[in-house]
Amino acid sequence: MLILATVGILAVACNNEAPITPTIRVEQNTVNAWYTADTYTVNIKSNCGWEATTNCEWITLVDTEGTKGSCDLKFSVLENKSSEERTATITIYAKGYEDVFEILTINQTILLDDYFKITYTSTDNDIVTPYDATAFGAEIVSNTCENGIGTILFDAPVTKVGEMAFCECTNLKSIYLPNSVIELGGWAFFCCFYFEEIGLSSRLKVIGDAAFSSCSELKDITLPDSVTTIGDSAFYGCSGMSAYYGKYASADNRCLVVDNVLRHFAPKGIKEYEIPNGITTIAFAAFYESLRLQSVTIPASVTTIEDWAFYYCESLKTVYCKPTTPPALGESVFDNSDDGNDKPIGCKIYVPEISVDAYKEAQNWSRYKSYIYGDGRY
Repeated sequence: MLILATVGILAVACNNEAPITPTIRVEQNTVNAWYTADTYTVNIKSNCGWEATTNCEWITLVDTEGTKGSCDLKFSVLENKSSEERTATITIYAKGYEDVFEILTINQTILLDDYFKITYTSTDNDIVTPYDATAFGAEIVSNTCENGIGTILFDAPVTKVGEMAFCECTNLKSIYLPNSVIELGGWAFFCCFYFEEIGLSSRLKVIGDAAFSSCSELKDITLPDSVTTIGDSAFYGCSGMSAYYGKYASADNRCLVVDNVLRHFAPKGIKEYEIPNGITTIAFAAFYESLRLQSVTIPASVTTIEDWAFYYCESLKTVYCKPTTPPALGESVFDNSDDGNDKPIGCKIYVPEISVDAYKEAQNWSRYKSYIYGDGRY
């Protein structure tokens, strides 16, 4: 017996594994569900298996259990046809440990009158007529304007502001979208030259290509956390932009950054700018028409600078480019337009002393070789 006990102790000692303390972590503890029937997904991270339960009749669990690691809990909700918002809970237990659990709360809204209308202001105290009246996922019932404040009423909840919906509506000054809107289509507000302000839906997911392109008076914008997609050139030519807020905004609110790609810059009032460290790509036309920008510093983390990144930055005098290896450079990055023909702005480009020759010989950098100088500081 003594021998067997000793063997057992040695086996435990040699295993070197402490007993597992089960943990469950929910990506988010609250889901705000729309009034319509839909399916939702929440990520669960655990160091053991788990199971989910609910005693709510308007919730159906698609996934009732999961495995160790990271996996999704899916559930569906029924349409809320009542006149009151409702709340339910889902409990996620660690398998075999009923005292280890997380609570997921689901709040479901109701159908509101606000979902049937878009409000706006106009520059001329007159009606703003959409370029495409069929672009809203619902039909327009009326469009009225009193004292410069307009209201467009629809026969159903507005789910989108579709492609070219308000394109070239030059008397549009501001607009406020209902929380039923989940998509802004491509060129939705293209060339709304006097457009200054927008209130976005808290459920917005998609901002299409060039959605706000050439809205030169747009002052700032707040992107809700629900946004997952920003199309190409969404804010191209927004020369009056002073700040981005919300999702994807940089710490200084001057840039939109998605997966380390600097997509857009807010140039209003800026003469000198140091791009945040960690940026790997400066996207197409990101700084386009930053007319007052005189100096920019590009961090060592940048590996790619896409076409037209600093195009038409006509006041740009100095560029401090810190990467030792020349970033892949697109076309016409540091150019202006002269009667329709591209030509270098003429800004001085300072690069690491040891890399001067590499820059001067690199593709597209060679176009600016007479403007490239060594800087011994980096």
